[in-house]
Amino acid sequence: MAKRKDEQALEYSREAAEVEGVSIPPNSVAAAEAVGEIKSYHRHMTTHIIVDSCGDFAPEVARRLQVEVIPFPYRIGDDEYLDDLWESVSAHDFYESLRAGTHATTSAVTPGRYYEVFERAAEKGMPTIYLGFTRGLSSSIEAAHQAADMIAEKYPDFELYVLDNLCPSAAA
Repeated sequence: MAKRKDEQALEYSREAAEVEGVSIPPNSVAAAEAVGEIKSYHRHMTTHIIVDSCGDFAPEVARRLQVEVIPFPYRIGDDEYLDDLWESVSAHDFYESLRAGTHATTSAVTPGRYYEVFERAAEKGMPTIYLGFTRGLSSSIEAAHQAADMIAEKYPDFELYVLDNLCPSAAA
């Protein structure tokens, strides 16, 4: 008996999941298809993708897709941190400090930091897309454009696209 197309996709994606080390719930065609897309992305990867931490990628998803994440800086009281998506400071600790009255502030990523990240990408030579936090809420996209202009001078053949994602969060 011939398998239905969705059963074939599920079987293929379960094989892909084994390669990626991901478990798929039984009868979850959507999850299976996502894993299949991840495998396909890795096989044909021809573009480097960079986002900032406002994109709200889960760290394990960013690692699996090989998406580079630029952390936004923030301060809690007198201490400065980088938004590493709750890996060094838990969400619980962060919000507890706010409940206790500690003041938190954020700042934009600097042109110098963008330059460092973009230069590493240029040295690898793979076309790169940066999906940045919207200019409606931050000046960081302008800083990324400034850095991209400096990179274009030093690496004129490097393809770098700086895009305002027009989203306040969850750009992915």
